[in-house]
Amino acid sequence: MKTIILIDDEEISNFIVKRYLGIFSKDTRVIEFTDAKNAFYSLPFTKPDLIFLDLHMPEFTGWEFLEKMKAEGMTERVVVLTASPNSDDQKRAHGFSNVVNYYVKPLADEDVSEILENL
Repeated sequence: MKTIILIDDEEISNFIVKRYLGIFSKDTRVIEFTDAKNAFYSLPFTKPDLIFLDLHMPEFTGWEFLEKMKAEGMTERVVVLTASPNSDDQKRAHGFSNVVNYYVKPLADEDVSEILENL
């Protein structure tokens, strides 16, 4: 069974992605977080196969999450899922070796299929 972590300060965004994942993959455990700092400190215990990460969150941003992962030598794969279509954000995100893709909300069916196929 694969484990996926969803990190977004908007509960509705996590809910939508979780529903999509449930439709396309029945053998996936999904853990939701609305606080990126709590999500970060859970990584050694949850051991995710993939992380969906929003970039723009209060207090502990997705950028801080990625920087902390890098500083700690963590290599868990991250899919950035954000409302920002900003090309600078895309370039910056892909500068992290563990970021495998960048999607602008909302996800399309084919995006979810592609993500799960590469899992």
